Amino acid sequence: MERDLEVKGKSIAIASACTSLARCKLYEAMVAFQAKGHRVLYSDTDSIITDCNIRKYPDLLEKFMWDGCGAELGALKNECLEKCEAKLTKEQLAQQIEADDGELKFDICQILGPKLYSLKKTLLTGQVVEIAKSKGFSSSSFEE
Repeated sequence: MERDLEVKGKSIAIASACTSLARCKLYEAMVAFQAKGHRVLYSDTDSIITDCNIRKYPDLLEKFMWDGCGAELGALKNECLEKCEAKLTKEQLAQQIEADDGELKFDICQILGPKLYSLKKTLLTGQVVEIAKSKGFSSSSFEE
């Protein structure tokens, strides 16, 4: 050991406990999705990509997305919805949600490895929504 790390005003134990609890909750969500017959396509320390439409399962919605949108700390959120809201009017968004069977979902999911994936959706308007992650880099870095 070269030197002690300064951690004034911080508790590594509390931070570790919070991180551990969050990961346990994600694992619980993955098991719940699989129990409903859905696949977990990808998971990371803070995210899940699944083919489950959580809105079709009131028990899952209440347990993992209790606020309905994922704005509250600890609630799951649908990143496709978040990206589409920025590109569509409220009327267009409602039409898109109806066309997507009640929950927005990406059309294409390409997963190459840990923290290396892309998601793509072509909207009814012809606009394209994309998310790309690559080990610390994300496509949102270039968005204005």
